[in-house]
Amino acid sequence: MLLIKNVAISDEGKYVCVARNSAGDDVKNVKLELEQQEPSINGQKGKSFAKITAVSYQTMLLDCKVEAKPEARIWWINLYGQSYAVGYFGGRFQVHRNGSLEIRGVRKNDEGRYTCFAKNALGESTLTVEVEVASLAEKPSFAFPNIEIIPIRQDAGGDVALECPARGKPWPEFAWLLPNGTMLPPGARLHRFQHFSNNGTLKISKPEPGDKGVYRCLAKNVAGQAEKRYALEAGRKPLIRGSAVNHMPSAPTLTPHWLLSKVHVPVQSLVMRPINTQAGNRVYHSN
Repeated sequence: MLLIKNVAISDEGKYVCVARNSAGDDVKNVKLELEQQEPSINGQKGKSFAKITAVSYQTMLLDCKVEAKPEARIWWINLYGQSYAVGYFGGRFQVHRNGSLEIRGVRKNDEGRYTCFAKNALGESTLTVEVEVASLAEKPSFAFPNIEIIPIRQDAGGDVALECPARGKPWPEFAWLLPNGTMLPPGARLHRFQHFSNNGTLKISKPEPGDKGVYRCLAKNVAGQAEKRYALEAGRKPLIRGSAVNHMPSAPTLTPHWLLSKVHVPVQSLVMRPINTQAGNRVYHSN
């Protein structure tokens, strides 16, 4: 059985079920058609909001992809209350057939709210976009090294926070790419991985050796893109082996040997006594 959740207009079409074994195969065709659907904008029904930053004198595109059955009527209202229907083309503004609003040669006075409306017999959805215009754009950059190595310790038991301290103008948007290729957008959570939307930090709860690999933070704005990488490697705390006390052999006992006029004298029979001379010198003699 094939289960499709949250069916949309884009799911309409022909589906083929194939059953096969050693004796042969059988095929069944199923055509999916939706009877009616209220409008959705960029996959969202009802009211939705977005924010976009554009650069002065460049072209800006505000997406308004609508799905509805029967077909919905689409139009935009700008910050001055002016209405633009699909197909409108005038001056710097154009509404494309897919519902997107294009503004060419963006200016500072284009800042404000633009609302896309989609309406049919079943209902209405709206998308409000807050537009900010930056006079100068700076590509995202990182003050720290491009890649950092972080060991994963089995005995640590805590969480790991991977920061994404990118700078740029306008403020960049962040996304994390996990070692298996999964992309985590801002605010997303997947099992033990969570991407915080306020600062771009990725938290890994209780990391395991299987989490090792390269994690990439992508920072992007209208001027370009930069990335920072973290390499998580399996590791463990150093261990010094051996006893805390190390016994070393003592130095050997020294046995002196004396020679008196080139004749060997046993050490136990030689006694030296000082004698003061008339000249004030001190000399030694033996018994």
